Amino acid sequence: MRTIMVMNSKGGSGKTTIATNLAGHYASVNTNVVLKDYDPQGSSSEWLKQRPYALPKIVDLPAYKSPSMRVTRSWQMRLPAHTERLIIDTPAGVELPRFMSIVRAVDRIIIPVSPSPIDIRATVMFIHALKTQLKLNPCKAEVGIVVNRSDINSSAYHSLINLLDNLDLAYVATLSQNENYIRAAERGVSLLELDHPMVERDKQEWRPLIQWLDGDSATPEQNTNDKQRIFSSKNHAIAS
Repeated sequence: MRTIMVMNSKGGSGKTTIATNLAGHYASVNTNVVLKDYDPQGSSSEWLKQRPYALPKIVDLPAYKSPSMRVTRSWQMRLPAHTERLIIDTPAGVELPRFMSIVRAVDRIIIPVSPSPIDIRATVMFIHALKTQLKLNPCKAEVGIVVNRSDINSSAYHSLINLLDNLDLAYVATLSQNENYIRAAERGVSLLELDHPMVERDKQEWRPLIQWLDGDSATPEQNTNDKQRIFSSKNHAIAS
């Protein structure tokens, strides 16, 4: 089983969008996937409620809910047998010290960041806090930055990329902002499950992220159009 956590203390960075689209992708390729939702708003779980029954099943694990009087927390959080991918959606304002026991079991951490000054500042602070926690609590997790809801022709995008370069941070994908994600989310569908010419470009943008998550990115690659980079596992580890 591989565990993927989507994490950023900044609200509105696109954590649920990434978590739900990944869950839909893995379900569509016949992978047993569980979507574990720690967000008190239950956005991922609400997305699953809209999912058509005809589509491949995704198991909902609403971790934000308190167990009933007759059920222990450990029983509530048990995973189905043969789970192959566990996708964890975390809340805004996540308390890192409290989550580190969960992080220790994670294989990949995705940090989404939108190219706006407020989001960038908040995310940089979060990354420094995460580095500190990973030094205190060593784990196997590899960390990748996803530039989300972006216009690669904007000055804000290029400012963010330059900042990541200066901070020596690895980023694995850039996802554009468009209405396709909203239309898919309203139907409980992952954009990556759709078979339509209108979403082909969007699906291509996800390819570097999927390759990294599945462990197929051992050799660095460079996309000269939008400067997406796939780093070796040595560079993925944010805390050595």
